[in-house]
This record gives sequence, C-alpha cells and structure tokens, in this order.
Amino acid sequence: MPRGEVRVPAVALLAAGELFGGVERHVLDLAAALAGQGVQVGLALFHDAELAARARALGLAPRILPAARRAAVSSAAAFASWLQGEQIAIVHTHGYKAIVCAALARRRDAFDVVHTVHGLPEAAEGWGMRAQRTRLYARLDAWAARAVRARVCYVTDDLRHRLRAAHASLTTHVIPNGIAALDRHAFARPGAFDAPGRHFVVVGRLEPVKGQSIAIAALAHPRLARTDVQLHVLGEGPCAGSLERLAEACGVAARVRFHGFRRDVHAFIAHSDALLMPSLHEGLPYALLEAMALRTPVIASSVGGLGETLRHERTALMVEAGDVDSLAGAIERVCAQPELGAALAARAAAQCRRGHSIERMTTRYLDVYRHCADARGAPPEIAAQARS
Repeated sequence: MPRGEVRVPAVALLAAGELFGGVERHVLDLAAALAGQGVQVGLALFHDAELAARARALGLAPRILPAARRAAVSSAAAFASWLQGEQIAIVHTHGYKAIVCAALARRRDAFDVVHTVHGLPEAAEGWGMRAQRTRLYARLDAWAARAVRARVCYVTDDLRHRLRAAHASLTTHVIPNGIAALDRHAFARPGAFDAPGRHFVVVGRLEPVKGQSIAIAALAHPRLARTDVQLHVLGEGPCAGSLERLAEACGVAARVRFHGFRRDVHAFIAHSDALLMPSLHEGLPYALLEAMALRTPVIASSVGGLGETLRHERTALMVEAGDVDSLAGAIERVCAQPELGAALAARAAAQCRRGHSIERMTTRYLDVYRHCADARGAPPEIAAQARS
C-alpha cells in the first residue's frame, strides 16, 4: 500500500430509518459499499423498520436507538456509549434528527462528523404547526452542523447554493448520489401492467412537494382525457386520501392506481413507458437514477437536482414545475414517439454509468473520511483501504 496515505477509521452511519425512500436507499448502499472496501462500518437507526430489515439481510446489525419524541437525551447517551464500545471515529449523519443526536452525543471532539444533506425541508406557508415544525427542524439541523463543525456534503450544487448561509463557516462538498448497475431484464413485468394501455409511474412519498396531484391533473387534461394512459402511484404518505379524492374529482379514478409502499419498485420503473417526476423541488432522487440505469424515459420538472442532472430533449423531457399542460404534452409525446423515449433513455443510461455509479460516490465519501482522519493526525504509514 502506498506510503503517505491515511487509513479510513471506523465509520458509523446514523439515520432515522422510519420510512424507506431515497435517503434510506443511500444509507443502505453506502454501508454495503464501505464494508466491501474493508471499512469497519456501523449503522445506527431510530426505528426498527424496513431499512433495519434490509441491513440485517446484508449482514449488518443496526443499533436501534430510543425513538420517542422526548428521548433525545437518552438517544444521545445510548449512541455515545455504542460509539465508544465500537471505537467509532467518524459519524456520518443523514437528516436533522441524526445530526442533532450526534451533537448531543459528542464530548471533547470524541469523533468527527460528516453530514449529508439530501434535500430541502418541505416548504410550509404561514405559522401553522406544520410550518413552525419545519422551520424548527431546519434551524436545529444548521445549529447541530455548526456545533460539531461537520463536513457537510450536498447531493447537488443547488442544495449547496441554497444552504450556503446556514453552513457558511463549514467545509462543504458536493457528492452526487450513485447506484449499482441495474439490468432491466432482471425484473419481471408487474401484473398491474397487464391491463391494455400505456403505463406511467410516479414514485415517492405522498406529499405536496412530490407533485403527484399535478400528474393526476395531467391525466385529466384534454390531451390525455380520451387516451389509454394509466398512472401508477407508488408510495405512502399524508396525502394518500386527498390524492384518491382528486382522482375521483377529475374523473380519472379508473386510470389511476395507488399501490402504496412496494418492494418491487424497480420492476414498475423498468417496464413503464416513462417515470414522471413532477416535483416542486428535489435533491437527487434515487428513483431518477434508477430510471436512468434501467433505460426508462423520464419526464421531470426543471427544479433542483432534476434540472441539474437532466437536459431537455437529450436525457429527458423537462417541464416547468406545476405546469399541467406541459406535463400532459410531454406524456403525449412519449406515447406518440417511442423512438424519442428510447433515445432519451439510452443517453441517460450512459450518463448514469459515467457520473452516478456507487463506486464513484463511495470513493468520494472515502476521500472525505480520509480528510477527517488526516486532520486528526492519523499515522501516515498506515495506508487507506483500496481506492476505486
């Protein structure tokens, strides 16, 4: 091993783990990739749910911390004790709850903190309970990152720009998400696609920011009202009931199917005519990268990481956020011009292989961890785990 390199010390990934979405996919894939590089990696979660189950299936034994609302102090104490026992030197946090726990658990610079920002808090207007809670979480996240002098990693340049004031005193990096290679032929066509017609999919937590309501409204647009286009909504969330009522009100309930949480998301994406991402803002969603890797056409809003990653009429069809007419028109184009969708998908797949591989992402996080170790004066004669 080359002299002068710094060894990557033991790393703990800390996340909520309550749901299973893009953040949880990131944590799981990164943990597995780090372990594959020979890094001692631990995983701590606040919920024993889907992420914990998938981690165990990969041979990772997550530490489950107290999750009650008033358990912040006991969670931090349990986390600090676990870190000491495992001799963890770097804590990599995901989400405001994780960074706050790390701040409360840290004593006398016992460990370094890397904090990944996956997206913005969902916008909430006014001074209602939800709006105040959102603002509080954002302030806690920024306070905790400063308190532990975290190295902050953003998944897009857009996020770094938007949060530059909150993290002005900190070292920051942009590390786009990455995924393992996917073979579309490895996934069986879902039975839900047996019905005749064109099948479009929207994936994500059922919240206003994800734009499922815009997709439903587009289905009722005069351009698509008399077509055989069907929409498959995958995900759970607080807007489930209101979205079902919207489909009824728009007269398209027969063409919209709500599937809830699915473990076979890849199959739905791989066999759909296109993935719709009509979001109002985004980081760099894993559903997008999965569609790119699976050579599925994408129709997306020109916001955040979507606008940063995709190019209109080269790797996707881009529409203005909230523009029902443009979304309906893009869906109509994909239906009428399958060769256009295939060309967009092929170029997107090549871009995903070049810039969004799990190996590339892991290498860049390993570099951040090495910077932490180097700043602490790790012995240079002990070389790092293999670089990829």
